[in-house]
Amino acid sequence: MVHLSLTLGVPPGLTREVSDALRALARRARRDSGCAASDVYASVEDQSRLVLHEQWTGEDDLARYIRSDDFTQVLTLIEMASHPPVLEFQIAGETRGLDYVAEVRGRQTR
Repeated sequence: MVHLSLTLGVPPGLTREVSDALRALARRARRDSGCAASDVYASVEDQSRLVLHEQWTGEDDLARYIRSDDFTQVLTLIEMASHPPVLEFQIAGETRGLDYVAEVRGRQTR
C-alpha cells in the first residue's frame, strides 16, 4: 500500500465549498480499482483545517491518479490554502512531497 495525506488550511468562508469539493474527489477516487480508501475530514482542533487520506494498492495506481484531471483539481484546491499545505506520500518506507507530484507529472509529458 502507498498512502497520500493532505492537510489543507482553508480560508474563512470557503470551508464548506472546499470540503464539498474534496469529498466529491474522494468519492470518485474510491471508485478507482487502485484506490483502497479515500476519506476527508475536518481537524478536531481547527474546523477550517481539512485532511484528505488515501490508500492506493500500488505506486503505479497512485501515479496514474496523480496524472489525472481529478488530482489537478486537488492541486487547484491546494493553491487556495490559507496556510502552507502539507502533502505527503508514503511509498516503500519513504516520505515524499510535492517533488513526487512534479516527478510523476513530468513523466507523462515524455
